[in-house]
Amino acid sequence: SKQKDKFERLFKGDIAEYSSQSEGDLALCSILAFWTVRNNSLIDKVFRQSALFRQKWDDKHFSDGTTYGQSTINKSIENCTEVYTPKLPSNIEEIKRYFLNQERGDAELLSKIFEEIYLYDHIAQCWLNFSNGVWNQDQENQTLKNAVEKLTKLYLNTSIEVDRQVAELSAEKNKANRERIRQLEDFRDDLRERVRKLNNRSRITNVLKLAESWLPTSTWKFDSDSMKLNLANGIYDLNDNVLEEHSHEHLCLKQTKVSYKKGATAVYWIDFLNTIFSGDQELIRFVRQAVGYSLSGLCDPQALIFCYGSGANGKSTFFGVLRDLIGDYYQGIQIETLLANRFQSSSTQYDRARVKGARMVVSDEVPEGRKLNESLVK
Repeated sequence: SKQKDKFERLFKGDIAEYSSQSEGDLALCSILAFWTVRNNSLIDKVFRQSALFRQKWDDKHFSDGTTYGQSTINKSIENCTEVYTPKLPSNIEEIKRYFLNQERGDAELLSKIFEEIYLYDHIAQCWLNFSNGVWNQDQENQTLKNAVEKLTKLYLNTSIEVDRQVAELSAEKNKANRERIRQLEDFRDDLRERVRKLNNRSRITNVLKLAESWLPTSTWKFDSDSMKLNLANGIYDLNDNVLEEHSHEHLCLKQTKVSYKKGATAVYWIDFLNTIFSGDQELIRFVRQAVGYSLSGLCDPQALIFCYGSGANGKSTFFGVLRDLIGDYYQGIQIETLLANRFQSSSTQYDRARVKGARMVVSDEVPEGRKLNESLVK
């Protein structure tokens, strides 16, 4: 294929058709974004094996620490409007078997198209989309739009293939082909009529509703492994201290904002800790261990940590950095939610629900004269 030839040239380092290597880098990443279904870590892994890989890939080019390579991958993912959809029926007769089952058949076909990319959470009652190593709730109803586009494209492509077969049979000028030609033409017309119906809201809504049962999941299945941490470039196993590739099978709704880089140092962070803790190495070790332990989902120590100190002592900066680092795993909670109250307001109940799956939950100081709700905190 055209894309195969282009990929092979770029992978071998041939950028003759581009004005700069940066353009070639982006072109290769764009091809990989399509075939890896926008998998950030997999794009990075494959690119590093290509002849285009160079030292510049890991150079930090932005004030937030983003490297040239990560920026290129991010841009390729943003520009990627379509991804590879494997395991689709490959012949007319197979598609016809689904087609004849009406809305159920549409739903089964859609589930094949959506396989490994979409799931329906029957507890949260929403569609989830897998992208860039994490499952995201579809809060803008884009699943409906994608369902129409994918099914429409499949049926239209099938009708084009039917037309091709009709033309071949007609060219043979064999009377024995007449009945087959008539059947194919009828099926082609039915396919185009189905496309028209799929643009009807009630039809596609019914199809999507049926597809929920072919792609089921439940909220409780996500972020359930307390020793796995979903990073921007892979899943970090805290037991074995290894980085695994992202996969749809890792059911993660949460992800950090940073990538793992073996051997990386944090000179400014260490200097900051020495400053706010006045060089107390025992205290610094304790704080680092506490933060590290918080990255797991374990609660074995049954400890609640209080950060005590006067104003302007670095607490806000400290937690701000942690919030930026661990992303979705960090969750703030109103102190009122944790206090002893006779009644729980709806906002308090919502606040409690938001901390599900969080690894680090941070709140404000306890007001004077108030007590924590001990059973809730536990």
